[in-house]
Order: sequence, then C-alpha cells, then structure tokens
Amino acid sequence: MLLSSYNWSRINGHPVRQGDARENFVRYFLGDHHGEFVTFGSGEIFGPRSAVGESRNQHDIVVHDRAYPCIRLGGTSMFMINSVLATIEVKSKLTKSELTKAMTAAKKVKELDAEMMQDFNARWPKGVALSAIAGTKRPQHTKCFLVAYDGPSKMETLSDWLSESCLKCGIPNSHRDHPALMMHTVESPGLDGVYILGKGFVQFTNSPIRYVPDEFRTEHSTAKWEWVQLNRGALGVFFLNLLYATDHNLAFALDPIRYAKESFPASMQGLTDEAHGLTKQ
Repeated sequence: MLLSSYNWSRINGHPVRQGDARENFVRYFLGDHHGEFVTFGSGEIFGPRSAVGESRNQHDIVVHDRAYPCIRLGGTSMFMINSVLATIEVKSKLTKSELTKAMTAAKKVKELDAEMMQDFNARWPKGVALSAIAGTKRPQHTKCFLVAYDGPSKMETLSDWLSESCLKCGIPNSHRDHPALMMHTVESPGLDGVYILGKGFVQFTNSPIRYVPDEFRTEHSTAKWEWVQLNRGALGVFFLNLLYATDHNLAFALDPIRYAKESFPASMQGLTDEAHGLTKQ
C-alpha cells in the first residue's frame, strides 16, 4: 500500500513531499500497528540534564509510553527521554546528506538515553536485584529507525553511506572489542536500522533479527552493519524490530526471529536467497 501510493504519485507527475510521506506512513501503517501501551507523535526529545533554549532536533515520529504525558509548549510537542521507546524518520527519497542528518539526530537521542541509564543505575540500591522491588523495571534503550520510500538501489551502498555518516558525526567503531556473536549486548550509538521499501535494509549488528549466518559473522568480527538486498519484506523486518523495541511484557519477551521465520514466510523468503553481507565502519 505505502510503496504503491508513492509510485502512483510519481507516475502521475505529483511530487511526494516530505510531509505527505510521513502522513501516509502514519495513516496506512503505524496507526494500525502499535500496541495499547504506546502511542506516537512528532516533536522534540529532552532529558533531565537538557538546558533551556538549547537546540533540539524535530523528530518525524516519536513512539512513546502512553503512561507519560506529551508536553506541549506553544506549537512544539516535547517528550521526556524516559518515555521514548523509538524514533522513526520517514523520507520520500533518501540521500546521503539526509542520512547524515538522521544519524546526527539519532546520536543526540542515544546520548540522552545513555544519561537516563546512568541516572537509573546511580539511584538503584547496590546489591538489590531488579526483581526485588515490585513494579520496578529497568528503562528500555531507545531505538532509532529510518524508513524511506526510495533511495540507493544497492544496500551495500547504503551500508557504506552509514559508515561515512558515522565518521562525519564522530561516532566511533565502539564494538571492535566485542565478539561478533555477542553484538546483541552492544547498543548502537546512532541509527539502529534503515529500511527502504522494495529494496532491502541495513541494520546495526545488534538487531534481534539477524539473517547473516553466524559463521560469516564470526569471520567478519568487526563488522558494524548488516545489509540485506530483497524486493519485499523490508517493512516486515522493521515492524518486528519496532515491536521488540516497544515490548512491555518482560516476563515473556517477544522473540522476533521466530516470527520472521515462521509467521512471515512469504515476505521473508528472499532473505535466504538475496544478497546479504556485513560492512565495517
């Protein structure tokens, strides 16, 4: 539906504006595909150490915990980092410069996220198990995604763009000392995944949905990005990553790998047949 609407507009000579791309994504996809504990909006994100008047990024979509309020100041919606589960940037056509802007915004969100985790760990009583105090849970790390209707035709190219964007944003190759098969324990310091409809996706290698074989991952132990080229299924992979990022059921956490392999067989068939790879920074 999303890609068909975009292509129809292009064929008929109607340029797809950025606002239209975001509105269609919310109307045709996100509006019907989120749980009861979360909601979404657009605006700025701040933390307890944020200064009044400092420059902040305007995020296309902020997915946040419904239990927290959205603070409206004038015409701006603002979200506390404690409530933010994910951000989603939506692009009609992804360019290298737009990707760098998105990476910069994601880096700032991850810095706020790191501050939140530091504050939580500092307040938590030493030696007390998390399960010891009823109703208490560790904050979830905020995930940052980008979805595009169009972009580079090769996902390996997009992976190279991401590596270049990291360098421009001053993001180090922070997981170089981690074994490849332990990458799920390492948080991305910027974007977590980029999904281009009808072409494929690139993800930071900590994604719970991993399609590159473990032996290949071990061979390329310092790789930072996993890319998969396929004609359909990128939105399905994004959907499962978003569900995982917003999962509130800690006792029975979502296992997205099983759903990817068993519940979406038609859209995921290409993942084993199409090109895939890992890219170093």
